Amino acid sequence: MIPGIINEILAHKTGQLWSVSPDATVSKPSRSWPTRTSARCRVSGDKLLGVVSEREYTRKVALKGKSSKETKVREIIAPPVTATPAHTVEDV
Repeated sequence: MIPGIINEILAHKTGQLWSVSPDATVSKPSRSWPTRTSARCRVSGDKLLGVVSEREYTRKVALKGKSSKETKVREIIAPPVTATPAHTVEDV
């Protein structure tokens, strides 16, 4: 059964946030995708500024023939879409 509210989904997560600097090259977060997670958050203090994902990497680096060792995270970050723990899965 799919949980009804986001808070129920979050109860099954570790709560660990993986983040990366906007000045890091894309090769840094992409090295850990196969074993840990498929996305990294870009944060400033406690504010979420965007998300770097395998999808963004594929669309904005790999398919365009760019180098992951030269492309900065800030060049491929996607704006965050947020919800509160009280939102329902249907809302999200």
